[in-house]
Amino acid sequence: MNLFGTSGIRGRYPTEVHERLFLRLGSALATIFDEAAVGRDVRDSGVPLQASLVAGLTSGGVHVHDCGIVTTPTIAHMAARFDFGGIITASHNPPEYNGLKLWSSSGMPFDLDLRSRVEDAMESEPSHEGWNGIGQLFRYEGALIEHKEAILAAIEPSEVKVVLDCGNGAASLIAPLVLREMGCRVLTLHSQPDGSFPGRGAEPMNEALGDLRKAVVSSRCGVGIAHDGDGDRMVAVDEEGDVVKAEKLLILFAQALKAGKVVVPVDASMVLEDVLGEERVVRTRVGDVFVAESVLREEADLGGEASGTWIFPGYALYPDGVYAAAYLCSILQRENLRSLVEEIPDYPILRGSITYDPTEAKSERLAAELESMEVVEVSRLDGWRLAFDDAWALVRPSGTEPKMRITVEAREEARAREIYAGLHSKVSEAIL
Repeated sequence: MNLFGTSGIRGRYPTEVHERLFLRLGSALATIFDEAAVGRDVRDSGVPLQASLVAGLTSGGVHVHDCGIVTTPTIAHMAARFDFGGIITASHNPPEYNGLKLWSSSGMPFDLDLRSRVEDAMESEPSHEGWNGIGQLFRYEGALIEHKEAILAAIEPSEVKVVLDCGNGAASLIAPLVLREMGCRVLTLHSQPDGSFPGRGAEPMNEALGDLRKAVVSSRCGVGIAHDGDGDRMVAVDEEGDVVKAEKLLILFAQALKAGKVVVPVDASMVLEDVLGEERVVRTRVGDVFVAESVLREEADLGGEASGTWIFPGYALYPDGVYAAAYLCSILQRENLRSLVEEIPDYPILRGSITYDPTEAKSERLAAELESMEVVEVSRLDGWRLAFDDAWALVRPSGTEPKMRITVEAREEARAREIYAGLHSKVSEAIL
């Protein structure tokens, strides 16, 4: 059984994720743990899925604390109070998707060992406690407040003017409060919780942020901030309405923290090495679980991904988009975002994907095609990372969707487009 992707369990409801699966998941988790914090994001399908998960947990003797509609980092924060935390969410995916993210009491996402134990338990018949051994269900009212207070205790005040776009997701319930209470002047956009994500969708992609970009300029704000459906991502827009590249934000965070070492996935820009120095940059597999594990192992000061997930180990080992937004605003109390990012080199980077059927993918043919290319080096740390003299490219299957992702970066746009076109053709021929 292979339930887990790079960021928990995820699929379309009710064909790929459904109540039967979540009942079994609850029973499997009950063979390992005794007490849990559980919540869900704003998706309507979260109601029956959470009920099924809780039924499996309590029938196996686990005491469950229902935190209601919360962000993923809220549940990660709450996990420290109990044996583990689980949130029903599909993060940035469209509303027809749902899933489950799991957090250990250390604040880390479930590692490979815990995921394997859950999958092994799923293969066995569920065992249930007797009538006098059933776990209890409690309503936990203060999860969002505790999360908010933890962020505010770790952040310096700021009076920067912000447009905050929560994408109708769970961050709507906490991010505006955090920024206002730290002193920011906040204008909200798409910040009414709605599981259909009617404002601009659950994923804060550049092309979906038109309303935010216009609002920042028209309102003369110092920054625009966008969150995804479950609040673990944060994307920023500068005062002229341009979306700030994730690697530039990572460099700003690293410089503000005076970070000695930062962890990034294999698809992050080479500008990190150019600005911070190769000795300060550690690359790992794509996915917040792998970034978090590497941050802990390397004793790094910061971790981040191009998707907009940020890990500040001085605060927590889980990605928290709300904390990242607050930290950015604290930096902008003293600095101008546009001037900060203009000091960082800008290399053209192209990202795309090819939808395919993983059960029919011709992986051996794809591997042969990519490994036969004339490149300086091929790394198989995560997918195929191809190093050229003046560029790099990454081909890897998505951990959450049936897509083969292609990323290319070069110092010149024409070179990036040349490599991307060639790779897209090779990958399409190999897997379709």
